[in-house]
Amino acid sequence: MNDTTGILRDLVGRYHRAQEENFLYERAFDVTSAGFILTDAKGLITKMNPAAAELFGLSVTDLVGHETIFHLLEYALANDDERPDGQRIGRLLIKHGTVRKQRVLIKRQDGKEIPASLTINLIPMPNTEGGSPEIKTLGFVAVVEDTTELENLTVTDALTGLFNRRYFDRKLAEEYERMRRARGRDTRFLSLLFLDVDKFHDFNSAHGHQLGDLALQAVAQVMKEGVRYIDAACRYGGEEFAIILPATDHEGAVHSAQRLRERVAAVRFSGDGLSVTASIGISCHTHGDGGPEALVKDADAAMYMAKEQGRNRVVCKSAPKPVVAK
Repeated sequence: MNDTTGILRDLVGRYHRAQEENFLYERAFDVTSAGFILTDAKGLITKMNPAAAELFGLSVTDLVGHETIFHLLEYALANDDERPDGQRIGRLLIKHGTVRKQRVLIKRQDGKEIPASLTINLIPMPNTEGGSPEIKTLGFVAVVEDTTELENLTVTDALTGLFNRRYFDRKLAEEYERMRRARGRDTRFLSLLFLDVDKFHDFNSAHGHQLGDLALQAVAQVMKEGVRYIDAACRYGGEEFAIILPATDHEGAVHSAQRLRERVAAVRFSGDGLSVTASIGISCHTHGDGGPEALVKDADAAMYMAKEQGRNRVVCKSAPKPVVAK
């Protein structure tokens, strides 16, 4: 009798410990910041934590038991030059049984794009028969992590908080290709502003590099406040800045540049009321006008024309008639 009681107590204890462990695993699964997705052998999603649902902008109930991991990735991953789309991820998974730390871009239904890291591993069925038979699959586990903060560090200029040169080169190529393929009237233009802070080296020599940094930060803040959500304000290098203006013709670009020039001149960024001015060059291209390099070359040439003509002005070289505004 005592032996039986002891065995029952042991079994009850094991049962409670197993329940506690299962509860712990469930809570960890639900509260972790990384997204976890579990599937069966056919890829049907059987479990998904809130973090994964939030990343994809969908509800757990919409996906669990209704969608496969393959279909989810096919319609949720955007395709660009640096990241694979869902179809390529699916092919890799089928071929190798695993996908390790792929940089992907999640495009949610609300239009928000989230850079992420994606790892998918096969869950093998335990081999209880010995030998080395063909591996059978229980399912897959996918781990998705938001890498927005890390991505921002790699594409952001530390001093000004604007996008850096690396991002500028990539973004300009993307927007140029988008413009080249565009069919609508409003999307077949792409404009570029090049801005140079006037006599910046003289300013640094007179006031010191600390105030020089404040001047660049003040110009950057004006740029941030003056761009649309589709524009990209970048630090090109040193005291040179650039703004990519998608779906903008030369008239719109001149208007934006003139407003920017006026706001830069109006900013006071020290107790002594110091200010700087800027010379801005504009280039505007439409379908097949020579590529991103030509757009940069034209904007740079227009900026130097603005400097040669007295600084603190805007020059649009690619307008039907050259535009000079002060």
